[in-house]
Amino acid sequence: MKLAAKIALFIWIGIILVISIDAYLSLRRDLETFRGDMIRDARQYGRIVQGVTASLWQERGGTEAFNFLREAARESHPMRIRLVLPNAPPGDPRAPLVGNLGPRALRPGAEVVVEAPQVGEEGLLVTYRPIVVNDEIKALLEIAEPMTELREYANSALWRAAALLAGSLAASGVLILIAGMHLVGRPLQKLMDKTRRIGSGDFGGPLKLKGRGELSTLAEALNQMCEQLALSHRKIQEESEARVAA
Repeated sequence: MKLAAKIALFIWIGIILVISIDAYLSLRRDLETFRGDMIRDARQYGRIVQGVTASLWQERGGTEAFNFLREAARESHPMRIRLVLPNAPPGDPRAPLVGNLGPRALRPGAEVVVEAPQVGEEGLLVTYRPIVVNDEIKALLEIAEPMTELREYANSALWRAAALLAGSLAASGVLILIAGMHLVGRPLQKLMDKTRRIGSGDFGGPLKLKGRGELSTLAEALNQMCEQLALSHRKIQEESEARVAA
């Protein structure tokens, strides 16, 4: 059974590698798709709110625009939307959640998407879109989406992969144990019994194993060796008897 255990070990290593690589690639692909869906949702929603906010700012001023966003934020769950000032110092209520956005967010028509895992317990995917009034950027529209569902999906996928791996290892272990006993263990035991009988001088009882594998070939070789040993033993015995009779 030591041979079966070694075979099982190599098979288990192969199963672990295959399932782990497949789980990693699948999870990476699914998370990218999930993240892409979140970005598209924020983009579609942001374009609408961005246009309305810019028009309202131009017609009624910044105060009305900020008030409109505060009201809209109550209806945007689970998204969190608000107007922020790019140059507001940290701690200011109108400061962006993500600092150091740089000039990339201060261009008309720009869209900046940033992952902020350190913000909140679940982390956030934050999108920034500039509010442009008369060719001047007045503020940034900040859309923050909790990454709770993304992390829950990742955890669920990891648990599924772990369950699949455990099930595969258990099933392969049982199959290898059964196959090892029938295909390797029992034939090897018969071969060992045969060699012990040969060692004790018993050359009779040819060994028969099913199949045409290496073990069957070895059994046939043992049978031929036993025939030759038995023939030599009889010849030596006959010569000894002849000398005694003489």
